[in-house]
Amino acid sequence: MYQICRNLHLAFGLIITPFLVIYAFSALIFSFHIFDNKSLKTDTTTFELSFLPNKPVDLYALLLENHGIRGQLKKSVISKNGNVELLISRPGSYYQILVERKTLLLTIKENTQSVESFIKGLHASTGLNNSDDAQNWWGLSVIFVAVMLIGLVISGVILWSYNRRDRGAGLVFLSCSFFYCITILLVLRFG
Repeated sequence: MYQICRNLHLAFGLIITPFLVIYAFSALIFSFHIFDNKSLKTDTTTFELSFLPNKPVDLYALLLENHGIRGQLKKSVISKNGNVELLISRPGSYYQILVERKTLLLTIKENTQSVESFIKGLHASTGLNNSDDAQNWWGLSVIFVAVMLIGLVISGVILWSYNRRDRGAGLVFLSCSFFYCITILLVLRFG
């Protein structure tokens, strides 16, 4: 049992290490604002459409197929004069789309963002409910890492229980960690 638990603990740790490095890097970026939080590049292109799809979702599909625009459809507005505006977002960039109904002119404004904005986009990504497969893949990875982290903790506690000498110190450390975490959560919520 000890050998299996030790091997699982090692595997869990090695698998999630790159994700924890990304987490540490993003914590540094958020804490110290290392990078400038402005758009790095804005690019505008204009095309003429042969027809205007009836629904914004169909327009999104057309943009994906013909122009390679991927991301989450954040906003869709149809104005009184029939013009269609879309906001498509993905970590690191967003697209502002405007289609004028009368002229069928499609304007795509691509905004490439800074590293800090990219990291914020990863943290704000909405799980598995996206029209973008890359963001769904990231959401699955986050779930996988969370499960692996729980496995790392459980296997660590089991391994800790085998080492009888350090149980007292480990129990004090674990208790202090729980107390610290709960205190911060309460202060954030009520304080």
